[in-house]
Amino acid sequence: MLFGALGGAVVALNSELMQSDGASAVILLFMVAVLCAGFAYVIIRSAYNMKREKLRELDRLLRNTDETSGVDSKNDEESLEGLLQKSRYLADAIKGEDEQIAAELSRTLTKLSACIDALKAADRELDMLMATAVHDLRSPMTSVMGFVEGMLDGTIPQNEQEKYLRLVSDECHRLSGLISELLDVSRAKSGSRSSAPTAFDICELTRQVLIGFELRGEEKRLEVLFESSSERLWVWAVRTEIHRIIHNLIDNAIKYSALGSKIEIHLAQNGEKVTVQVLNQGRGLSAHDIEHIFDPFYRACESDGEAQRSTGLGLYLCRLLAEANSGRISADGRSGEWASFTLDLCAAKE
Repeated sequence: MLFGALGGAVVALNSELMQSDGASAVILLFMVAVLCAGFAYVIIRSAYNMKREKLRELDRLLRNTDETSGVDSKNDEESLEGLLQKSRYLADAIKGEDEQIAAELSRTLTKLSACIDALKAADRELDMLMATAVHDLRSPMTSVMGFVEGMLDGTIPQNEQEKYLRLVSDECHRLSGLISELLDVSRAKSGSRSSAPTAFDICELTRQVLIGFELRGEEKRLEVLFESSSERLWVWAVRTEIHRIIHNLIDNAIKYSALGSKIEIHLAQNGEKVTVQVLNQGRGLSAHDIEHIFDPFYRACESDGEAQRSTGLGLYLCRLLAEANSGRISADGRSGEWASFTLDLCAAKE
């Protein structure tokens, strides 16, 4: 809610920027942008600390368990891997005494090891997310600061200030968009849901999303093919979250399509799964893009103007939302030719 208010303040200031003589509106806008960046940093840092605390709790749990087994694991330099290795040694030691207990202990340790690996992977992802987010927040702030200082010290003459005020406005829009997506990512990773899953017709939802893109499609003279294996296909998910995924996929398809090309949207049910595929012709995806396209802050072809304006969080958020709905999203394509994104969801009864 706080980010929403700050983002709204940034947008509301645009008209004042265009009408002002410079200093007061720019300083106010700069202060709002600084606050937005500060709060975004706090959210990322909080998520990072929560993940760290989970690792510490798991570490403490393992240490307490080892102490009840008579193993001295009070040395702070001992790693989680070391504790697992000791536990496996104990499992091997009792194998000859009780095969059933040893087998059960071995299975438990395997699951625990996988859990620790997952936590560490998430921890590394948070490290990267925070470092990249701070960099991406700093870039527009550096630009805004330079323009503001130039107007205040007279480096930018009065007759050119309107041009730079427009640049400041663009940078603040970019900052507002980045903060909004950071907030969405934070909610998705924390498991905070906008509503409970329900059964709904994904054909109807996809058509509604497409209607909103009609004008942009016409501007690029795109041919849109919509094809479904059935008039109605029901899925079990949170409707608003699936709307966000499909909106992002179609938005990207239009954004990166070649002028006068075709976009295809295919929906089908295969057993207990419903599949939504969005395919476009244009810049396409390379093998490297396909491997990293759902990573946070990854932008295919950084030199591309559209990619530079992107936050790099849209497809990462799609992945988080798909997983939160027990689904899966994947990508395929060929560089310079085509790109395809496929969303798999759980089917539901009407």
